[in-house]
Amino acid sequence: MTQPPRGVFVDTSAWFAILNPEDERHQIMSAAYSELLQLETEIVTSNTVVGESFTMLRSGAKRIPDLAFQFLATIQSTQHIQVLFVDRDLEERAYRWLIQYRDHLLSFVDATSFACMESYGIDAVFTLDKDFVTAGFQIYPFYLYQHLPGQGKVHEDSVQYLKVPEGSVSMP
Repeated sequence: MTQPPRGVFVDTSAWFAILNPEDERHQIMSAAYSELLQLETEIVTSNTVVGESFTMLRSGAKRIPDLAFQFLATIQSTQHIQVLFVDRDLEERAYRWLIQYRDHLLSFVDATSFACMESYGIDAVFTLDKDFVTAGFQIYPFYLYQHLPGQGKVHEDSVQYLKVPEGSVSMP
């Protein structure tokens, strides 16, 4: 069996699906997150992702204000999630990502996530956002790729360790 990545970056789309029981991908993302917690790998996110997730939960189309505050409390109190802070250097790197992918509708938060991942050597991302694949990052676990909206090309090097582990969650 191949080794899991040394760190997995968790994006807003994953946090939202995990936390929102009304989300159509809640079950698959919650099960995949449980699997992720069992691996000996670092779970990483950023302050911009935390802010975007909080805002989506609190004031988005599907408002869930209580969950927004529970999410913040969990992020602040848990030790198994490392929050990277986007400083001036990472913001400059994010601008470069936005310029490089100007033909795509990247959000500023996604660009800061790319900058964090690049800076800290994180290749794997737990997300439902195909922009991470477009930017060359690897979806973890790989079977989540089929849940991304739209079509995208899987990079050949993305499949090296992104196999569905034996006995993992069966796909709907």
